Amino acid sequence: MWRGLLATLLLVPAGQAWSQGDPAAQCASVDPDSRIQGCSALIDAGALPPDKLAEAYYQRGYAYRQTRRLDLAVADLSQAITLKPGFAEALDVRGVAYDLQGDHAKAIADFDAALALHPGDTGVLVNRAASYGGEGQFAKALRDLGRAIAADPGLAMAYEDRGLIFAKQNLPLQAIANFDKAIALDPKLADARFNRAIALGRRGDFAKAVADLDQVIALRPDDAAAFAVRAAAEHQLGRLSESQADLAKAVQLDPHIVAEMGGHAAATP
Repeated sequence: MWRGLLATLLLVPAGQAWSQGDPAAQCASVDPDSRIQGCSALIDAGALPPDKLAEAYYQRGYAYRQTRRLDLAVADLSQAITLKPGFAEALDVRGVAYDLQGDHAKAIADFDAALALHPGDTGVLVNRAASYGGEGQFAKALRDLGRAIAADPGLAMAYEDRGLIFAKQNLPLQAIANFDKAIALDPKLADARFNRAIALGRRGDFAKAVADLDQVIALRPDDAAAFAVRAAAEHQLGRLSESQADLAKAVQLDPHIVAEMGGHAAATP
């Protein structure tokens, strides 16, 4: 998805990115906080030519996006795009930042621009589909995901996101089929298992929902929502002591989880 970042990490050895020294190595780090520190030092030094300065803003903006400092991400990525027009990777990452801010229209505009530069990029197609889904434009979302899957049939996240689009349309059978495919391709996709559990619960298949949530919790032991939803499914199965234990664990992990789920502590998933 983030080809620009991966290319930098693969092609620029640590300590040799653009110039010798620790800031350059940090700016190519996989750790977001280290990347922010190193790229900031390079930017503040004022010695980079425009194309390398654009890369530094991109790397820092991507790190801000990773750490959910979205206003800072948008500012840095915008600067990168100004310095380097046609910077498709920066457009893609800024689009994700806009989407996370809830500004789906701006996100779609950035994804459109990125796809104009690199038609058929599967990562951008998946990202644009998510924004279309946020806008309720489900047909367009499904079209983009279909294109991504046609280009890369092994792209698990595309099946996962297509399952979410079907779930939003209250089509649980189609949702489950796509989550099945995503999980078959990548058994460690916790979000796909969680969302399949929700869809299974809506079908009344609470035992299978619990089995999926068992796997989610094995992968993410601190996932309050998974404990809360498993509590709801267990309640439906009459496993009240287990349900209460899971609900207590969910509240321990996140005291606000019940309110966030609409106050239905033991509701149907």
